[in-house]
Amino acid sequence: LPTLSWQAIQHARVADVLEVFRETNVMHLLVVETVGEAADTVRGLFSKTRIERHLGYLPATNAATSHAASAPKQNIQRL
Repeated sequence: LPTLSWQAIQHARVADVLEVFRETNVMHLLVVETVGEAADTVRGLFSKTRIERHLGYLPATNAATSHAASAPKQNIQRL
């Protein structure tokens, strides 16, 4: 599973994350934070399908429709 640095995605756009999906041809990206010599901490997981559904690229499923209806659109566009 490819990983993205927490520090690197702090100012990333959704388009940047989608570009990584295109380059790696995977469905999920793990976001990890490394602080000093401590073990990595998992900060999040991006789902290509979920992002595409929120952006209207894919038809929504019942579960995705109810979640998308309650999620503010501006939060989807900011990472």
